[in-house]
Amino acid sequence: MKFSIIIPIHNQEEFIADGLNSILNQFYSNYEIILVNDRSKDNSSKIIKNYMKEYKQLSLFHTKRTWGAGAAWNIGLNNAIGEYIIFLDSDDILENNYTLEQLIPFLEKKPDALMCGHRTKWWKKNKVISKKFIPNYFQRKFFHQIIIQNGSVCNFIWKKSLFKDNNITFPENTIFEDLNTKLMLLSNANNIEVCETLLYVYNIRQGKSITTTQTIKSLKIFYQKISYNFKLVKEGKIKKNHKNFLYVRALYDVPVTTLWILIRVIEYQIYRFFQK
Repeated sequence: MKFSIIIPIHNQEEFIADGLNSILNQFYSNYEIILVNDRSKDNSSKIIKNYMKEYKQLSLFHTKRTWGAGAAWNIGLNNAIGEYIIFLDSDDILENNYTLEQLIPFLEKKPDALMCGHRTKWWKKNKVISKKFIPNYFQRKFFHQIIIQNGSVCNFIWKKSLFKDNNITFPENTIFEDLNTKLMLLSNANNIEVCETLLYVYNIRQGKSITTTQTIKSLKIFYQKISYNFKLVKEGKIKKNHKNFLYVRALYDVPVTTLWILIRVIEYQIYRFFQK
């Protein structure tokens, strides 16, 4: 069973080596790493090319313009040869050296999607706060629990054919690029498995991550994404038995994400103030 691990790169020279090493050190070796450089202006490409001299599992592609993670993920999907797809951000790492090996038993049933746990680390000056997010019992049984509590495509391992058979791609040149895409993927998945294995470490770095520099404009884009979800329902692109869960998701997302973005904006402004 082959994995295609797709990583968008945009000015991440400080962290890209950590992510690559976390994959290359895996005991399970049947994988490829697809890196898509989204017009980086730092030494990211140079670092990757040095790795490529030693490791044949790596391939490097480039976006024609800076169009974000969605465009990079689409390029990766078009060039992936693995049966299953893993999406990672450029400053994230796999949980440990056994991660891929631990996932194989859960994929033997050939699910369309496998939801995994993950760890989030908040980096604040010299302090690191770590928290595990592990799927619970209810998420093993109920589709709406999966929809409500997991916002990113990175929390899942996806069967490549799920994208191709349903003509699903990521929106480009925008943020929240996986909000609509994840909903369409899960709605079209016939078999969703859940495991407690921690797939990756999601790093939130103050002043570095896009997450911490969102502006109020992000809210407008987010609301547009929510509205688009309901448009998908009207067009029949979301399964009828999942429509009610979409409304549940909207009721959860709107207040929570609004508060989350506002907190990030305030946090970033405080960070900039003390950096002066």
